[in-house]
Amino acid sequence: YLFADLTEVQLQADVVTYSAAIGACERASRWQHALALLEGLEVSSVKPDAVLYGAAVSTCARGGSWQSALGLLQDLEEKRVSNDVIIYNAAISACQRGSAWIEAVSLLATAEEHHVTPDIISYNATICALEQPKLWQKALAVLQGMEDAGEQPDAISLNSAISVCESATAWQQALLLWLDVGDRGLRPTV
Repeated sequence: YLFADLTEVQLQADVVTYSAAIGACERASRWQHALALLEGLEVSSVKPDAVLYGAAVSTCARGGSWQSALGLLQDLEEKRVSNDVIIYNAAISACQRGSAWIEAVSLLATAEEHHVTPDIISYNATICALEQPKLWQKALAVLQGMEDAGEQPDAISLNSAISVCESATAWQQALLLWLDVGDRGLRPTV
């Protein structure tokens, strides 16, 4: 609505204006409005960039709309907008919040195909997405994959994995991880 008013007074919205508006949508948990703003770019002269898409994906994550976040990732690739780990992490977080663990694991597994190198946040969000008793072995596999990729688990990684094992009554694994937390000089919180 505001953007229509801008054109009436002959002002032009730019990437910064749209980015600020999408950021406001995120703070207000209005992911639908953020998507509407992005769609409105189709008729404007503003070309969406990674910052705009990242803000919109983060807004969807905050609002729990993992399907919309994944749709934006696909749109980003179709429009050949450069992708980065921050956008991927936001999409994985959206999946985690929406209990869409299969999609979270898939995003982590395919990140490098899309020229994105997962970081500790990518792995941690995926492990958190697997916090269900029946998924403890998958969580441990992600933890191992993290180390294989050269990322050192932090307290969040290990505590999340401990929590998954604990809920699955895989107490031996939970104990081994708890000892690993201490060996790494980290503090367990579970």
